[in-house]
Amino acid sequence: MIGNSITERIGIHKVALCFLEKFGWIEREQYVADQGIDTQVEIVENGNPTGLLYCIQVKTGKSYINKTKDSITYYPEERHVDYWLNHSLPVILVVCDLESDTKYWDFVTRQNVVKTKKGWKIDIPFENQLDDDQSIDKIRNFYFSNDNFTIIESGIDTSHALSRRISMKIVLKRNTSNIIIEGQLPKLIEGLKRSDYYRSEIVESRFRDQPADCVWIWFYRNLEQYRNGLPFCTAFWNHPDSKTPTTLSSYDREIDGIYIKYSSSELPDDIINRRLPKGKYLKIVDRFLLETNHMYAGIAEAYATYQNDSNMSLLKHKILKYRSQLEGLLSEEYQQNNAPLECADLDQIVQNMYAAIDNIFIVVGDKNRDDKNIVDCIKMYLNLYAENIEPSKYERKKVI
Repeated sequence: MIGNSITERIGIHKVALCFLEKFGWIEREQYVADQGIDTQVEIVENGNPTGLLYCIQVKTGKSYINKTKDSITYYPEERHVDYWLNHSLPVILVVCDLESDTKYWDFVTRQNVVKTKKGWKIDIPFENQLDDDQSIDKIRNFYFSNDNFTIIESGIDTSHALSRRISMKIVLKRNTSNIIIEGQLPKLIEGLKRSDYYRSEIVESRFRDQPADCVWIWFYRNLEQYRNGLPFCTAFWNHPDSKTPTTLSSYDREIDGIYIKYSSSELPDDIINRRLPKGKYLKIVDRFLLETNHMYAGIAEAYATYQNDSNMSLLKHKILKYRSQLEGLLSEEYQQNNAPLECADLDQIVQNMYAAIDNIFIVVGDKNRDDKNIVDCIKMYLNLYAENIEPSKYERKKVI
């Protein structure tokens, strides 16, 4: 019916106008046959396009306004669910209520697409309204979020007599652009400036309650680069009053006192081509997932018990008994070879899970941390591990 077509066009234009006027982003309507995407939008930062894109699907009309107590419920077709969840770009669903001129939105993810007896549903919270100021940050933060990173080594203290120096090593979880890295650097460095970790009592007595004189961060695209000491991005910041500032021989960018150097050096071909056979790789990974899920459950139980009895000695004992098990899970053969190409996404998740559990052991075994810091870190790393459990199952099924 022509009426439905006009209603759909009104909704698409209202959404496009919101991204153009309120967000100040670039909007490009998709004029090819509609397979479940109506338009694309691109983030603009300081007047410059970033190359960071979202796909937008717009649904308009009374038939889509299924209100519950806290949300709008949309029932998508299965072909659209498959298309959205496997899309290379993040997909945002927008349901337009023309009567109230309200545009409800949410990301389409494996977490919020729910299977029902009759099909599928997505619940969009009432608070997610495209015209609200908070929505800009919520949508932007899909890219500009710490979820893009796995912190391998944090708060590394290399201070000496004249200077407090703190550093961090980060492996990317996904293909992340330089713009995203540069957007996150100020937050990461600000947190490291006030690090409360000291490698020894001598260093603590010298620099207690003092901000860092220098902060370094190294970024690696994958664990292979990290293992071989080949960061593709190095960033550092010096305190303006530092008596012993550190420098790079050259740098590519400077942002608010943060100096950034990108490297084009790649891993040698012999390292890139050194890959485990798929069968052997999956055998290692299956054992790893089985054992670390068991460790996670045990650590989570120990953490829950501590909430009731506050027995730190018992908490440490229950957690550290797993330490030797983790050390032997990823064999030397795994460490010295790359994953099969088709298992690259699964391997990244394995690395994330390993880092989360290993960081718990590092924190619990650190005698310089106070109890509150230990407990807070355990909770944080348990959450990081838990976030990778369902993705690990999904990726494992893909490579059968």
